[in-house]
Amino acid sequence: MTSGCTHLHANGHRTIEALPSAQSEWTDHTAALVRPTVLVHPSCNSWYNGGNVPGKKRLYSGYVGGIPEYRRQCDEIAAGGYTGFKLD
Repeated sequence: MTSGCTHLHANGHRTIEALPSAQSEWTDHTAALVRPTVLVHPSCNSWYNGGNVPGKKRLYSGYVGGIPEYRRQCDEIAAGGYTGFKLD
């Protein structure tokens, strides 16, 4: 398996951008994983979830599914030809 950068260069692409549907799917997935934790509890007003900025929507952008699962998902996306991404 090649890295994303290797794939881009080997295929003449200069940019990669997540499509809105893929971005939304990933955001929903990560939110479902973190929902049962204290990291997004309403009383947690921290910089890592945006709770320290009045009016900002809270969003935890870390991945709590573990590194092996994250790598598995990255590898699956790469093996599928980067479905869900716009390559230019």
